[in-house]
This record gives sequence, structure tokens and C-alpha cells, in this order.
Amino acid sequence: MDGMRLFQLLFFTSLFAGSHLQSCPCPFIYDPVCGLDGRTYSNPCSANCVGMPIRCRNECPCSCPCPRIYDPVCGIDGRTYSNPCLARCNGIYFYRQGECRQNSKRY
Repeated sequence: MDGMRLFQLLFFTSLFAGSHLQSCPCPFIYDPVCGLDGRTYSNPCSANCVGMPIRCRNECPCSCPCPRIYDPVCGIDGRTYSNPCLARCNGIYFYRQGECRQNSKRY
């Protein structure tokens, strides 16, 4: 292998490897958020770095102050929630009004 090809190979290999070794430039500020995976992240930036949607702005588990109103919704996961607030607290943002059908896996 000639010198120029070796240089190109090493150059492009270092670019590729470097792109996977870089971490997200997040501040060292503790502002905890709870991800949809149930894990506490040190701040919103650290959750976004791994592509994790945020369930709530606090440590896990999230507490959800929802009203005690029965206004059932069927979540996209096929479960009936007492109201839209409780569905969102469980990470379900797509739902329809009413209870889920008995034998339905999806809404």
C-alpha cells in the first residue's frame, strides 16, 4: 500500500471513530428529569443525548397530580386510563375517548 492510500485510510478511520467517541456537550448542572425508560437523568440535555423522551421534570418515579375524574381514554397500548392526564403520566400521548374494547390489543 502506498503512502497516500495509507494516509487516506488512517484519516477517514480517525474521522469515523471520532464521531462515535464524542459525547454530548451537556452542562454539569443537576436538574433531574425522568425518562420514559424509568431512569433518572442529571438534566434534560443528558436525556436528549441518548434520544430519551422526558416523562417528568424530577427524579424517577414521577408523581402525577391528576384530578380524580373518570373520563376514560383508550391508550395506543390497548389499556384503559381513567382520564387523559393519567394516560400522559404513563407516557401515553396517543389515545381515543372511551374505554378500550375487551379483545383489542390496540385502540
